[in-house]
Amino acid sequence: MTVLEGGGIDYVGAREGRRLAVTTTLSFMPGRHLDISVVGEIEDFDLADRRLFTADLYDVRVDWYFNTHLFIDTVGQEQYVRNDVALYPAGTPRRARNLATQWQIGYQVNPWTVFYAGSSEGFQQGPENALLPSQRTYYLKASYYFQP
Repeated sequence: MTVLEGGGIDYVGAREGRRLAVTTTLSFMPGRHLDISVVGEIEDFDLADRRLFTADLYDVRVDWYFNTHLFIDTVGQEQYVRNDVALYPAGTPRRARNLATQWQIGYQVNPWTVFYAGSSEGFQQGPENALLPSQRTYYLKASYYFQP
């Protein structure tokens, strides 16, 4: 668990304030093929004597290793923010919720070369707090270390 407290900057209004962030991390490997990581963070940001926002952030990752070369990664990230709209510019929502998901399969040829194929999706809060799709991406990626 990590607790951060101190000065911070509101990037929307370029104002200084006080930030308190509490982060909890849990990682475990219930078997030799499965790796699970969960991170939760609650952040409060205050201006003078008023709360500007409270944010709840969650990150869940599950990795499955078939062998030393082939693996699958899945990621889910959620952000839920509650704003004091009186302290923000007009049009700022009172509540905002976003969700991002990603999965990828990877093949490690050697310690320096990995190939990936995957997909990521994003969702944003819509009417009546429903999460609506906002973006989707498919990708192929190669990663290598070039040593001259």
